[in-house]
Amino acid sequence: MSEPVQAVILDYGGVICKLPEAEQTRQLAELCGLSTEDFLTYFWQYRLAYDRADLDDRSYWHSIASSAGKSYSDEQIARFDECDVRFWLTLDEPMLEWNRTLRAAGFKTAILSNMPASLGMHIRKHTDLFDQFDVVTLSYEVRSAKPEPEIYKSCLADLGLRGEQTLFFDDKLTNIRAAQALGIHAITYKSRAELNGQETAYGLPAVPLHG
Repeated sequence: MSEPVQAVILDYGGVICKLPEAEQTRQLAELCGLSTEDFLTYFWQYRLAYDRADLDDRSYWHSIASSAGKSYSDEQIARFDECDVRFWLTLDEPMLEWNRTLRAAGFKTAILSNMPASLGMHIRKHTDLFDQFDVVTLSYEVRSAKPEPEIYKSCLADLGLRGEQTLFFDDKLTNIRAAQALGIHAITYKSRAELNGQETAYGLPAVPLHG
């Protein structure tokens, strides 16, 4: 490692926030009149465009409806959107504890996330989560979504650091590889237990294993 890590960049869904439970997904699929398998296909098909704010919430759900041969009312879409937001609100509290430990030790921290406006605005309105980080880079605000390089560059610019001075955690390998292509150190994250001390090799405090 050529120079010490000065900042840790964390993905939101799957790192800071726990992924939706299978039952949550099944229930929303049922509301949409779809099998879980079909629902997930359409849900992710248009997700990057939604996260980039190329589609608003109505356009996103209408795109799903069109592909699925369905028609949804504004009232249904509002309900779908509420469920979708709730998918991403269960936080992994030990990761937030680690964030506080990092900042107390003098490291900068950032959130770098693909996120639709409905979720981002809910978090800003109802929680102080984003205030706990030095930088928050969200796809709908910068109009770029991982693995596109622009969103990473925006986060680095706000941190005032080069890629080599940062360490990124994400649960998707495509996003990890895109970060590494920009010189960012990156670790594929599946769970706190599976890190096996990889973070300490970068001179960082250990991620809590319990809680």
